[in-house]
Amino acid sequence: MELKDRIVERLPKRKLIRYDLLPVITDRDLSKDIVNTLAEPYRGKIDMVVAPEAIGWILGNKVADHLGVDFLPLRRGNKLPYEEDDLYRVNFMDYQLKRKSLEITKDADLTGRKILICDEWIETGAQIKAVLSLLEKFDCEVKGIATIFIRNSERTRQWKEEGLLTYISEDL
Repeated sequence: MELKDRIVERLPKRKLIRYDLLPVITDRDLSKDIVNTLAEPYRGKIDMVVAPEAIGWILGNKVADHLGVDFLPLRRGNKLPYEEDDLYRVNFMDYQLKRKSLEITKDADLTGRKILICDEWIETGAQIKAVLSLLEKFDCEVKGIATIFIRNSERTRQWKEEGLLTYISEDL
């Protein structure tokens, strides 16, 4: 059975807005195959995985461990215990048209790093665009974006054309 089909089989049968990927991520064998598929194209090409809160942290940390590289979690806005002057923050509107933000400390160890961004799902691309905007504030190089599912959009088409996007499926 294809990896996409194995993933779909583990998804809850009912959903509100989008599917809950926690049952997929917590299935040990399935999770291992997902991580291998997303990580291997970047072996030897990156030295850090960056992922937004929250499920992105789970997937990103597993990918980083698989590749033996560092992991940097990004927090949602107003969560880090620092003064405003010590943070970079980027605001965005998510797939539900809710205003959100991501933040990182200005002294994050990103100089010279080769970065892979991981998140579980790309709907509109707004959250990944926010991650890219944060990373632009540092002297680092984004080598790729890895995710389980994408929705076909202008942003995902652009990232595919640029050779940045690795994913398992773009539909259910």
